[in-house]
Amino acid sequence: MVISLHVDDTLATGELWALTELHQDLEKRFGAMKAEKNSFRHFGVDISRNSNKDVQMCQKNYIANLKPISRKKEKGRTVESDANASEITDYRSLVSGIAWVGITSPGAQAVASLMQSYLPVPKLKHLDMVNCALQQLVDSYVPLVFRYGFDLKSSKLLLMTDSSLGNNQKYSQGGYLLFISEDDPNLIAGHVNLIGFRGAKSKRVANSTSAAETLAMNQGVEFAVHVQTWISELSNPTLTARDMTNMPPSSLIPLEACTDCNDLYENLMNPAQPNLTNLSMTLHMTALRSDRQSGRIRAWVWLDTNDMLANALTKHNVDGTLPQEDLITCLEQGRWNPRLPYKYEGQLTSEAV
Repeated sequence: MVISLHVDDTLATGELWALTELHQDLEKRFGAMKAEKNSFRHFGVDISRNSNKDVQMCQKNYIANLKPISRKKEKGRTVESDANASEITDYRSLVSGIAWVGITSPGAQAVASLMQSYLPVPKLKHLDMVNCALQQLVDSYVPLVFRYGFDLKSSKLLLMTDSSLGNNQKYSQGGYLLFISEDDPNLIAGHVNLIGFRGAKSKRVANSTSAAETLAMNQGVEFAVHVQTWISELSNPTLTARDMTNMPPSSLIPLEACTDCNDLYENLMNPAQPNLTNLSMTLHMTALRSDRQSGRIRAWVWLDTNDMLANALTKHNVDGTLPQEDLITCLEQGRWNPRLPYKYEGQLTSEAV
């Protein structure tokens, strides 16, 4: 059984006998308790499990309650005019509402981060942009689904990272997607299931595209390595903390990391430590190369920008919407493979999809 707890709200999954025993023990201690199973709402997220044992987390009902900003039309105001106090309050409220949808939607999380960069005083065009972003969310929202059937013994982690330089004031917008994927030696992916994501401004300033991409990769790898260890812990619940820190990488679920930045990829693949002009990136690059040398990362992958799903987390279109059509398709179908040639550990590979 696995349990999460927030104050007095418990979310658990596991064997039926264990869940029943937990419920009985809690009732002995605290009195009668309601136990909702397989279809319920938890913190505004509708959670359900279907006959295929797939678990779905959905926020469609929450999204339906988000209202676009109604801006007052006055003579002399243009899209470049500053929003008034009332409009700024509505803007903050809507951006915060979209951010909450980021629990289940990578796009919502990213667009909320991008729209926050226009505070504290957004212009009228920014109000129009966040309205368009909301409409896109209404039209194309896909619930987060954890599909049943992935065998950890024949699966891998597939990480995609991307960054857009300086589009969030002086900080870059970075993003990553972490999938659990079937580990087929003939495919880079195939069946995939999104298990982690982030789209947010970087905590450090980058002065080049390569530096921004390196920071995004570091953040993604840090999360992926944590998930690697967590999956191992789930599979071996009696291990001590010391055992976990000493586990050989070969015993962990494989991890492959993808970027569409050729400079970053070449630096990672270079047999010798690259001589970086940006000295602040040396430590970050060394950490990434160390993870590959230790076996924590099995392979570096370069993808064509047109195949990089994480692009949707780092930049928005002129109207405020995200270029997330391919990501939406992937989430709907639970499948993904690159359409264009890619590089796997330095070897150019082509797949017919």
